[in-house]
Amino acid sequence: MRQVRKFKKIKKNLLFLCLVSLLNSVSIVTFADSSSSNSSSPTNPASTINSNSNLNSNPIDACSPLYGPGDFSHKNITLNGPTHCANGDSNVSVINGPISATNTHFNNPVVINGPIHTDHVIFDQAVVINGPGDLINTTFSKSLTIRGPIHAQSSNFTGDVDIWSDTAKFDHSALANLSMHDDNTASPMKTYVYNQSVIMGNVNFSSSPTEIPEGLVYLDQNSKIHGKINSGKIILWDSSDF
Repeated sequence: MRQVRKFKKIKKNLLFLCLVSLLNSVSIVTFADSSSSNSSSPTNPASTINSNSNLNSNPIDACSPLYGPGDFSHKNITLNGPTHCANGDSNVSVINGPISATNTHFNNPVVINGPIHTDHVIFDQAVVINGPGDLINTTFSKSLTIRGPIHAQSSNFTGDVDIWSDTAKFDHSALANLSMHDDNTASPMKTYVYNQSVIMGNVNFSSSPTEIPEGLVYLDQNSKIHGKINSGKIILWDSSDF
């Protein structure tokens, strides 16, 4: 009788061990499957950040169009529509539309097809503006060509300035050489130089119709022109009445 009981106990223990062994083998297989799936789909946070950063690898630009996204994936960036620039560097090369820029540093040559307003802006390369310009505390390190009236205040023009308009105003500004061109009007071209403005070089007036009167430079007593006035003359005036 005792032997029967002992045999049943041994049998029970063997069944338990077999069950435990079976469960262990199942868990090992499950772990192996999960390991293989993890190896094919890593969840390393660093790799996730790197993949996301590749999607946004374009440098941040100070300029952005007011309506719709801009394409900054090219070396020469073109923006279409009204554009606002602020607080940084810009690699924009062409802007088709009006632009307002504040505390911006332009690194490339720029063509602007539209009116422009600037305040505390630096242009490192040549600039072409096809539209009127309202320029405050703005520095042009190279040449400026503008087809439209210009009003510059507390601005510096290191390169030559070419203006296609009948009116230009320079308030507390410094210029190298100034040339004015106009072939669309019979009235004389006028340049106002006042409030401690200085032109270090010459002022040149040129127009297609030879019968147009010579250009006029309105100069107040606090401003100076060190060069010559070609095809024009100086008129001394009181800028407080301007």
